Order: sequence, then structure tokens, then C-alpha cells
Amino acid sequence: LKQATAYQMAVEHYESLLDNVVPIEASSAIRNYLALTYLTNDARQKARTEWLSISDQFPNSPYAPLALLTVAELAVKDKDLEQAISDYERFINQYPKHQFTGRTVVRLGLLYESEKQYVKGREWFNTALSEYFKDSPSGIADVKLLIGKSYQTEGLWEEADKSYTELESQHPTSVAALQIPFMRFLHFKD
Repeated sequence: LKQATAYQMAVEHYESLLDNVVPIEASSAIRNYLALTYLTNDARQKARTEWLSISDQFPNSPYAPLALLTVAELAVKDKDLEQAISDYERFINQYPKHQFTGRTVVRLGLLYESEKQYVKGREWFNTALSEYFKDSPSGIADVKLLIGKSYQTEGLWEEADKSYTELESQHPTSVAALQIPFMRFLHFKD
């Protein structure tokens, strides 16, 4: 069996299954495997279309939130950050209580930072603090470290150092606090 033949057989199999099932939750699993097949064969847009259809047609399927995250990550890999941000925001709006939403909010902050939109990135970090990590001391410390690093990267050392000092005071034994002396060293080294 050659790769192209195996690919075509897989696509035909999943499409045949979709043609013969009524729109039920099982079809979200079929669509997921069809999308994976497309992606593995570098048909990224077809994969994206299938994953988005899961979210649109079966929003309560366990595949739906993961499908949205997958399309967002594909957009990041394709360096289409505008699309990635849109996809992540859609995930957050559609699944505000999902177990991955807090991490996704942080991911959005990091994406904005990568585009040098530091204020917008910190807004997302603060949303993560207030809505998703308020009961997680290590999560709070990690996000506060990101806020400090954001200020430092932006060239606002006083704000960065203030954030670091607050983090050291509130979470002195956290892994995040352990990074602060190194972050200060990097600042003064430059």
C-alpha cells in the first residue's frame, strides 16, 4: 500500500461514515479522525475546516474544545497570529469553564507579547490571575512572573522590579520566585 493510496482510502472511509450517520455525537469523532488524516497529509486547511465544523455542529462534544485549541495552534505554527488570537478568543468565549481555559488565557497574553503588544498581553495575564488562577498559589506566582518579564522586555525596569519584589514577598518559596535573581542579573548584565 502506498502512502497516497492509504491516505485516499482513509479519507474515503471517514467521508463514507459521515454520509451514513445522522448528525450525532459519534460523527464528531469521525470528523476528528478525518481532520487528523488531512493534517498528517499536510492538508491543513481541510483539517481546520473539519475541526471548526465539530465546534459549530457539536459544541457539547468532548472533541469540540480541543478542536478549537488545535486550530489555534495550527494558526500559530503557520505564523498567522491574528487568526490564532481569534481562535483562542473563540475558545475562551465558548468554553469559559474548560480545564484548559486558564492556560489559554495565558497563551493569549504570550501571543500579544510576541507581537510587542505588552499592555494587551498583561491584560490577559491579569485576567488569568483574577479568573483562573486565584486558587492556585503556584499559578499565581507563575503568572506574576510573566507580568514582571513583560515589563522587563518592554524596557520598563522599575515596573518589572516592583512586580518581582511583590512576587518574592507573596510567594517566596515558589519556583517563579527562584527565577527573579537571574532576571535581575540579566537586566543589569545588559
